[in-house]
Amino acid sequence: MFIFDISSLIIGAMFGGIWASIFSTMFIAAVILLTATDEFWWSYGSLLLYTVILAIFTPANPFLYIWHNPLSSIEIFIGYFIIGAVFALLKYWSFIQRVVQKIKDFKKQFIIDNKLEISTIDEIPEEYKKLWNSYKSQKLSSSELHKINNGLRPSNNSALIMNWIAWWPFVAVGLFVADPLRKLVKAIYEHLVSTFGKMYEHIVTKNINMTDLK
Repeated sequence: MFIFDISSLIIGAMFGGIWASIFSTMFIAAVILLTATDEFWWSYGSLLLYTVILAIFTPANPFLYIWHNPLSSIEIFIGYFIIGAVFALLKYWSFIQRVVQKIKDFKKQFIIDNKLEISTIDEIPEEYKKLWNSYKSQKLSSSELHKINNGLRPSNNSALIMNWIAWWPFVAVGLFVADPLRKLVKAIYEHLVSTFGKMYEHIVTKNINMTDLK
């Protein structure tokens, strides 16, 4: 019953007319982009605008559906948030994995650059703390710095987790589609750079000394 009702509601909004289709497509695209950058407040504003436009200008009126189908609406919301809660577990795991790996990578590079005899799980020596903070500011975006300074524990990210639950279909697009695609593009780019480097070494350095041309 739940699957049938939620499917009917979505399909009705998407294909209830040309304007409903246009508004729905614009809304979905906007929210996917907003949730990908954790701009959830703008997502709520977009949702409010979307539902009002549907209610006024199209036959797919979500307010009338809720009014005439209160029990089905409750089932939909309960089922939606249950799925969202399960998804949030996976999203949180991916979130901390990604942030921790990024910290580990650039901390490892900092250790190499400064010839420190420590590992990535050791604390940065006091005399290098100022340099380390400057290094973090250079290597991380402001949003990444905020996440790290805020802490990665679930209790420190309760608002973020609740928004993942609320917007799970759109966040899932980023997790299952955008993130793998980004990794694929990065892997292809790194492979190409490596191949170009080998071509340079094979053709240029084995035949001429580039310093003679400077």
